[in-house]
Amino acid sequence: MLRSELDGFLFAPVGTLTLIAAAAWCTASAQTPAPDSQSASFAGPKPLAGAPAALTAVSAPAPPPASTAPAREPASAQDSPTASARPPVRSPLEVPLELNGKFVGTISVEVDVQGSGAVDAPRLLSLLKPALSQTLLSAIETRMAGRQKVEFADLSFEGFQLGFDTGALTLRANVPVSSVAESRISISEPEPPPDPAAFPPQEDLSVGLNLTLGQRYAHDGGGFDPVRGAINGFVNVGGFDGVTATGGVDYDGSAGSTAWQRREFRLIKDFYGSALRVSAGEFTPLSFGVQGSGRMLGVGVERAYSTIRPFQNIRPVGRQTFTLDREATVEVFINDVRSRTLLLQPGRYDISDFPFASGTNAVRLEVEDIAGRREIASFDIFSDTALLNPGITEFGFAAGLREAGRQLSYGGGPVATGFFLHGAASNLTLGGHAQATRFAGQAGAVAVWGTRLGLVQVEEAISRRNDDGRTGLALSVDYRGEFSLLAANDLRLVMTGLHRTRDFQDAFLPNPRNPQRWQVAAQANWRAPVGISLGLGYAYARGRGTFADTERIDVSLGRSFGPLGLTMGASKIDDDRGRSWRLSAGASIRFGNRYYGNARYDSQQELKEIELSRSPSGELDDVNGALRLGEDRNARGLSGRLNYVNNRFDAIVRHDRSVARTAQGASFAQSSWALNSFLGYAGGQIAVGRPAPEGFVIASRHPTLRKSALDVTSGERVVARSGVLGPALVPIDRAYGVQRFETLIDPLPVGYDIGAGAVSLFPGLGAGYHVEVGSDASRMAVGVLASAKGPVGLAGGTVERIGDGPALSRPFFTNKAGRFVADGLAPGRYRIVIGGRPVGEFALREDQEGMIDVGRIEALLD
Repeated sequence: MLRSELDGFLFAPVGTLTLIAAAAWCTASAQTPAPDSQSASFAGPKPLAGAPAALTAVSAPAPPPASTAPAREPASAQDSPTASARPPVRSPLEVPLELNGKFVGTISVEVDVQGSGAVDAPRLLSLLKPALSQTLLSAIETRMAGRQKVEFADLSFEGFQLGFDTGALTLRANVPVSSVAESRISISEPEPPPDPAAFPPQEDLSVGLNLTLGQRYAHDGGGFDPVRGAINGFVNVGGFDGVTATGGVDYDGSAGSTAWQRREFRLIKDFYGSALRVSAGEFTPLSFGVQGSGRMLGVGVERAYSTIRPFQNIRPVGRQTFTLDREATVEVFINDVRSRTLLLQPGRYDISDFPFASGTNAVRLEVEDIAGRREIASFDIFSDTALLNPGITEFGFAAGLREAGRQLSYGGGPVATGFFLHGAASNLTLGGHAQATRFAGQAGAVAVWGTRLGLVQVEEAISRRNDDGRTGLALSVDYRGEFSLLAANDLRLVMTGLHRTRDFQDAFLPNPRNPQRWQVAAQANWRAPVGISLGLGYAYARGRGTFADTERIDVSLGRSFGPLGLTMGASKIDDDRGRSWRLSAGASIRFGNRYYGNARYDSQQELKEIELSRSPSGELDDVNGALRLGEDRNARGLSGRLNYVNNRFDAIVRHDRSVARTAQGASFAQSSWALNSFLGYAGGQIAVGRPAPEGFVIASRHPTLRKSALDVTSGERVVARSGVLGPALVPIDRAYGVQRFETLIDPLPVGYDIGAGAVSLFPGLGAGYHVEVGSDASRMAVGVLASAKGPVGLAGGTVERIGDGPALSRPFFTNKAGRFVADGLAPGRYRIVIGGRPVGEFALREDQEGMIDVGRIEALLD
């Protein structure tokens, strides 16, 4: 039977991507006056010059590394219908795999913020096979039980331990020395990248539209707000080697004549073999080190060997800045703990403008816009120090017109920017960067040196203002090292220093902005025995002019007890408000595979909070969500969110209530809903499905399977199905990664052969595929071959198609009674050939399906 499109429907949203992003530590003080807050204990940041002000900042700073308990969210965060109180979700990552501390390759995992998750089982077995004994490999394979994805916990047993390190974003496997294969004493080299020619081609033309609708309801008498929505799409012409156009529009029913606002539009051409991306249109170019950046209209080219990915609407631009293309709800995580929710307008922001971005905090922002797109950016004053292999070059160059005035208006004059890095030797990488606008020019050089004690990066830059010729200098030194105390690489040490002169200028800004003379910071993390984690951080910033010096010391302690994790932290802070002390504590516990409990306390705002959540399973008809209860010195709050994953859409429903305790607190009660769907075209087929950020697969049934249902699975999860609205549509969340799907037909007609029932794809940006399951050549002919002498027993030959149509030949054998079976046949006439001679014929009609009895066939034998 065909299943209804709305089977099991509940109004509850999808929990999509919340990626574990491990940052280092961040130091800087609040450097600009903060705007007014609608319902906040703290005021939020201001965007840089020319950008609209932020609307809201909420709740208190987070403790040092602690649980994943989120902070209370305010009313103002609800101006976006997709503002979230996300439960821990599993995010797809490509991470290094280490065996006993040695790198063996990269592997796909799905992990949550607690480090629990699942691994690509066939890939794991392939990487470990050269290094482990056959006995241990057999034990691992037995526990995999043929599954494509297997939980880490299912693969941990005596003699083999598998776990995810959330700090290093690394999957670690540990085995006794006796289990390492004696003939495999060296770790194999990483496998080459996939060859697109080895996978089925994508369609030459594909069109995809992500559709969003949302609305808020105020229970205090305000009623329903006008509906808001968004359309964000892509068009690919030419397939994998073709060109992709991206763009979209936002709709705000409360904005009157300006209700429709366009987004960035651009053309993108990727060259997979050389890892090049060429963009033409509106985008924010990549930058390096102390460089600035901003939206521009022009042409850009970049090379990134790690991955070829689309431009995102939020991206780090330099050390501490980021850009939002449109209004978005921003979840702030401090040291992996949710701190607050901000509603930020489009513009460019500096992380040091946020009061929470001080000391040695690791700051992570998770952004969700009206379209339900969620993206992550991590910020710290430690640069991403890394060495390139000898002869490898990475670069990014762009030129065009700079955005100025209103959004998506390009009256800011010409701009050119670029950087390059080159692997000069196995332990030395050299590079440089430069940029020029009508405000200023900037140029610099960088060197990364690998030593026995770690990596050292030195960067120096000079700037010159165009109006008065004043010059400025910037110098930074970064260090990162790992040491083995009681276990391999159990101590991580990071240090940094940054100095800017008063007149050093970001070329994308009209004036210099250097409120601090210099900054230094250091961080040490030790994975101690018996599951203890210790952290120590120090940061000092010397202010310039009216800006005060700041100093901060952070200490953290964590311990895991199976599914229970406990953390404590203490901080001493000296800034323009004097000296303050801060204590924090957190607890996180896991109940089974999907349920979590979190609690935390922060003395700075007297914050106390508990949360219960159910994480997404990643399959259709899943319901997940979170319930959060908390209070600080100004208000008490309760919020709840339900997520529902339908075959054709994601649905979101949430409710928030706050009761003021003081005059500074806020009282409100509001609810919101949002629906996210997708419309795709490829291979002559149109289909509706869940949001597809970077591509999609349309899976349709052949007419011979019209009475059966089609499910598409990824591992053990059903991710799409056919129904009354037509073919199944499978979203592709990330381009340039191998995607494997299986197809299931229920019921499968007797004798019907659908082939392998699985497909592996390697999609480019904006990929669209059409896969038809089943074919005309699905009939099975059953009959008896006999001659005048009786049954033709124990004979073999072929069944060959006669007449028009594609040639078709299928082997057959007879039993002692002359009975034969020939499968994989389409309607038409066939001859039976034995020993090169035709001995009989039969026919299959169009209206005959499955297993067809062709009766007794008289064989013409000598």
